[in-house]
Amino acid sequence: MENQLIIGIDVGKRWHVAVVEGKRKPFRFSQNAEGFKALEKWVGEIGKGQAPQIGIEPTGKFFRILGDHIVSRGWKVQIIPGLYTKRAKYLLNNSSLKTDAVDAMVIADLVKQGKGWEYRPQAQAFDELRQLSFLYSKLALDRNIQQNRFHTTLDDIFPEVTELLDVRRRTLREVIKRWPTPDDIQSAGLDAVTRFVWEVSRGTEKKADQLYALACKSVGRPSVAAVHELQVACRAMDSLEQDIKEVESLMTAWLSTIEYADALLTVPGLSHLAVGILLGQLGDLRLYASVKQVYKMAGLNLVEYSSGQFQSRPRISRHGKAMIRRLLWPSAVLMTKPTHPLHSWYQQQVASKAKKVVFVSGMRKILRWALAMARSGEPFNISRLSAQALQPC
Repeated sequence: MENQLIIGIDVGKRWHVAVVEGKRKPFRFSQNAEGFKALEKWVGEIGKGQAPQIGIEPTGKFFRILGDHIVSRGWKVQIIPGLYTKRAKYLLNNSSLKTDAVDAMVIADLVKQGKGWEYRPQAQAFDELRQLSFLYSKLALDRNIQQNRFHTTLDDIFPEVTELLDVRRRTLREVIKRWPTPDDIQSAGLDAVTRFVWEVSRGTEKKADQLYALACKSVGRPSVAAVHELQVACRAMDSLEQDIKEVESLMTAWLSTIEYADALLTVPGLSHLAVGILLGQLGDLRLYASVKQVYKMAGLNLVEYSSGQFQSRPRISRHGKAMIRRLLWPSAVLMTKPTHPLHSWYQQQVASKAKKVVFVSGMRKILRWALAMARSGEPFNISRLSAQALQPC
């Protein structure tokens, strides 16, 4: 890259700042068509027709529009993580000075050192899954907030009921919408409660009897405000669950357009939602050169912290995408079930290792399987993977 034109761009929401490597004068342009034209004109003037190598920092969502435009011009784009920029700044300037121009200079220098990786716009299906995965995460978080709100308020009105019915399930929510207080349940009578519980959840008569008995001896303190808050939380949870179902349907539709998605769905523990989030966060698995790159993207690559005589045990870096780790953990825990293909392997490993370590190894195996399925397009077959499955991961 000695004679190549290298430009670092600090990305912002409305404005971007570009600096040529080795120079300090910044060029500021806006995030719109006029700004992009100004960037092209500026690059043409300083590069004299030479195609530049441009480095950008993946700031929020803003860098994708700029990155796609630059790639469409035939220019090469390198992604420089914000963590790299932050640490390299001290080495270059011996200062924590934070300005857009300084950040752009650091980005350009890191591109020259070859510290970034090539930016490749994803196919539409993967880009849609990426956005849907983030939307699902936000909706799930909002649902948890409303569930906690519902639970907290219910502890004041009818504290005994949560010992019988799960606040995350539809049955309790439907009962509370019909009869918000223990007094309302008593007034309705046992027969009405039994019929209603059967209608909403096919619950047993025994559970209805227990619910009615708890209402008769409840020590709750109902109030008009608390009842209203319960109703608000119920409506919010109903709306959020409907939104989540729609997101899952959209994910399923986009998965049907990906050639190897059906193969991934045969991996034990991976549902349509799990595969949708996995591909949304990782992108096209066929673009990865090795499984080590996938591990790094998920933050499941092994690192070691040693100094002098101190030798640490290997542990995962957790520098990748946390959403993938949250997704894979429940899938790895399924190994504890006797019907799981890796149950015998799990029993062998857990005899000498902590469960958490074995589960992390299981998460890495799922990623390895997913990469193999994406490359071959063939469904999961434990007999073909048995030799690999018994190896440490």
